[in-house]
Amino acid sequence: MAFYKCSNLQKVEFSDNNNDIYIGGGAFSKTGIKDIKLPSGIENINVELFQECIYLEKIVIPDSVIEISEQAFSGCTSLKSITIPESVVDIQYKAFESCTSLEHVILPNSVKKMEGAFYNCTALKEINIPENVFEISNENFYGCSSLKSISLPNNINSIGYSAFQNCTGLEEVIFVNEEIGGIGYSAFQNCISLKKVTLKLSSVSEIGSRAFSDCKNLEEVIISSDEMGGINIYSGAFMDCTKLKKVELPYRSILSGSVFYGCTNLQTIKTSAHIYDKAFYNCTSLNTIIMPKSGGGNVRTYAFNNCKSLQNIVLPEDTTEIGIRAFNDCSNLQCIVIPKSVTIIGLKAFNGCNNLTIYTYKGSYAESYAKENNIKVVLLQEYEKGDVNNDGKINTLDAVRILQYIAKKITKL
Repeated sequence: MAFYKCSNLQKVEFSDNNNDIYIGGGAFSKTGIKDIKLPSGIENINVELFQECIYLEKIVIPDSVIEISEQAFSGCTSLKSITIPESVVDIQYKAFESCTSLEHVILPNSVKKMEGAFYNCTALKEINIPENVFEISNENFYGCSSLKSISLPNNINSIGYSAFQNCTGLEEVIFVNEEIGGIGYSAFQNCISLKKVTLKLSSVSEIGSRAFSDCKNLEEVIISSDEMGGINIYSGAFMDCTKLKKVELPYRSILSGSVFYGCTNLQTIKTSAHIYDKAFYNCTSLNTIIMPKSGGGNVRTYAFNNCKSLQNIVLPEDTTEIGIRAFNDCSNLQCIVIPKSVTIIGLKAFNGCNNLTIYTYKGSYAESYAKENNIKVVLLQEYEKGDVNNDGKINTLDAVRILQYIAKKITKL
């Protein structure tokens, strides 16, 4: 910290032949330096070296530098652009944190690692992702509110927590890689300009808690995966995405608690999933749920609470449980098809569903439940493993035919 807080220090010059110089951490922190050319030969821009140099506008980094350390340029609020030489491999945690005038950064392909490097760079408009970076690390672009579009190249296989959180101007994210390994919690939280998300995830993938929550203009989410692979979607992942209308999720996904809580415009979802507590709580516009295959689609406590537009639902063939108040106050729910595999129906599972008819099979638990709770019940004919149209397949055509029968559009299955 040789010149730490020397606020009147504006210029430093190094001789051209001074290749063995060492500049310690924080050496020029909080000084009045406006521009500087670092000496060739240094390999590391040390920790907090130029931290809060609020007048620093220009810096020349020599091509001997391999590493830019933690918070090296943190708080350099006048720095507008920077060129990173081809020698740099590692940009460490919050190296350019709160460089609020920084608009353009050119990163060389030599860079392999970035850790929260551009946290709260609110003026950043454009940045490239080097081909040797395999992860968008935690908090890397947190608060970059001027960033409108970013292309994640084929080498990116995961996105860390809060990676793009509060990027309020972000309208488009291009996923070049066909399979992303996972998206961390709060990764895109409060990206209020983001309208659509389309991506393919590997079968071991997950979407973290609140990953897309508060994305107020997000309208459509389409996530595909391997034919037999599902994904874990954790608590509140799409909470309060109030314009979200359509969702498609892979087969055998797991929806944790409050995943779509408060998505008041959500109308259609296609999934075959374990549906956990409050997954669709207060999704008041939800009217269509397509569960095209079996897959253990259990419905847990308050899963569809207050889904007032929901009229009918066909549960997957191997569903075993309907939780406490799962369909509480679904006042327009008219029919539900419950398979014989269901052995648990929780307390007041259909509370407030005053026009409900349960369609099920003779001798099933659902039949007994309906009679004990004075709910109208209609017994369906037995078909081999749900193949009601006898085409040798169990798919959405069977579900549609059952719904047509329920709606009395056809007289027999």
